[in-house]
Amino acid sequence: MKTKLTILIAAITFHCLAAETVDTSKLYGAGASLTGEKIKCRTMPFFLWPQDQGQININTSADAIYFLGMVNFGWDHGVSHWGHHLETTTNRKDQIYIGAGLGDLKINYEDKTSDTIPLVFGVTIWSVDHWAHSPGHHYRKPVREPFESRSDYAEVLAKCLKLKENECEWKDLNFRRHFFLSVKPQNKKINSITVTDNPDFFGTPGVTGITLENPASTNNLVAFGKSSVDKKDLACELKSNAIGDWQPALSNLAKKLYTYESDLPKKVKVIDYPKGIKAAKLLFKSKKSKNIADMLSCIWIENMTAMEEKFNPDTGFFHESGKDAPFYGSYTGIGTWAPVGVYHLQLFPRCSDHYASLVLRCVDNPKRLTTYVDICDNWVYFYR
Repeated sequence: MKTKLTILIAAITFHCLAAETVDTSKLYGAGASLTGEKIKCRTMPFFLWPQDQGQININTSADAIYFLGMVNFGWDHGVSHWGHHLETTTNRKDQIYIGAGLGDLKINYEDKTSDTIPLVFGVTIWSVDHWAHSPGHHYRKPVREPFESRSDYAEVLAKCLKLKENECEWKDLNFRRHFFLSVKPQNKKINSITVTDNPDFFGTPGVTGITLENPASTNNLVAFGKSSVDKKDLACELKSNAIGDWQPALSNLAKKLYTYESDLPKKVKVIDYPKGIKAAKLLFKSKKSKNIADMLSCIWIENMTAMEEKFNPDTGFFHESGKDAPFYGSYTGIGTWAPVGVYHLQLFPRCSDHYASLVLRCVDNPKRLTTYVDICDNWVYFYR
């Protein structure tokens, strides 16, 4: 009897947690004249266009519009690689940050009016390359901290980001079909939809497919037939003529992802080295900014401790990063990270020169004086 009751409770729980689907025949894809394929993003069907469209003719009213894509195509990064040295330029077009306005999506009605939906990073545009997976160093998994492990942070992101995301394995990942935006337009005939780009930023925000729900006219539309769609996927996240104020949610999201001067502590207790580490101390002093000076003193001690732990005295191997060090997406990320230490098993001459030699000079461990020379001779200088 107890076993049956457990199974019944499990069945009820599963039923409550299962997605609620709706069978509908009212979904139609726009862009029938374009060559493409019928696909699904989550449970929503789309006609995937072979390329982004700056303008698409609609010529009907509809209960809802679903926009596929919603990525900054051509520049799905938060910042350029350090080797580009764009820090020397005045206008940083490469920096895509929370709240960056990348363009506009405009719904143009037959009566000559229009609704404009700003394409804002963090609300209506998001990253695939630095979110759904990492673009480099053979790490092909999501880069979603601090949101993945902190439910309070995840809730902040969910309140800000209006996109629905297609969960899939890395091998099945497709930038053009990973997100969609659901919008409720005004109840009047739509002539066209246009997407405009903001030239102040690299990349172009793109729409790669449009699906309409219950259009008044189906001319030049693709009928998807009977489809089972999750009720949450059908629900509209935005009203085109009443999008609301996004700034409070954007500011809250930015505070979770970025560090501001106001976040710095007013008072800092200077730490000491862990037991067993005999190393040089460097203490910073300042009457005007004592908290900053004390922070720098702590940073010195923490960095020396981390480098000591990465520097194996038995082998002389200086690990490029800690075992679980944050990986921010191959230098070009959006601020999210994964605690994976992708460089841990690597040794680079550019770091094994000044960082390793700093430990040799500042941390008392004579054994490294020999083993480090050996590792340089057999590993670092192998291009001889």
